Formats: sequence, structure tokens, C-alpha cells
Amino acid sequence: KKFAVFFGLFDLSTIPIGPYNPAIMNKDSHANPYEAVRIHKDLRSHKSVAIHWGTFPLSEEELQEPPMQLKLALEEEKVDENEFIAIRHGSSVEI
Repeated sequence: KKFAVFFGLFDLSTIPIGPYNPAIMNKDSHANPYEAVRIHKDLRSHKSVAIHWGTFPLSEEELQEPPMQLKLALEEEKVDENEFIAIRHGSSVEI
């Protein structure tokens, strides 16, 4: 929240959505999808892109789990799914 106050609105943010399990090992350096949505909201980011997921098996969750959890977190927090996207590896998106 301090970043948003100091820097103003963010046009684009890249926010990690993994790895996160087990939390005891990852909580200090990674965000789970629910935390990532809260970060997106705290930054008041116009658009966010999920990063740091699905490339290497670094934790207990399946490689494709983070974007599925992100979708649930966005629904739960009532954030439009177009505001915070997870791009499939090798894909691109026009912003």
C-alpha cells in the first residue's frame, strides 16, 4: 500500500503467483495467488501479469495450479479477470 501512496497508480505490474507450498519455506520470498491478488489491489494496478510460476517444479503444488488458483482468488476478491492475467508459457499478449 505504501508503494501506491508514494508512486501513485501503477499502469502495469508483474506479480509472482508461485511457488507457495509449503508456505513455511516460501512465505518470505514468494506469494500465493490469493496474496498476489491482494498485492494487485494494494498497488491499485491497472493491469497485472502473473510471473514466477510453472517453469520448474520448485514446490509441492502442480506446475499449472497457480493460474487456476489465481482465477479463484480473482473471483473471490471480485476483481475482473482481465485486470490480472496469467499468460501461458511462450504466449504473448497485447497490453
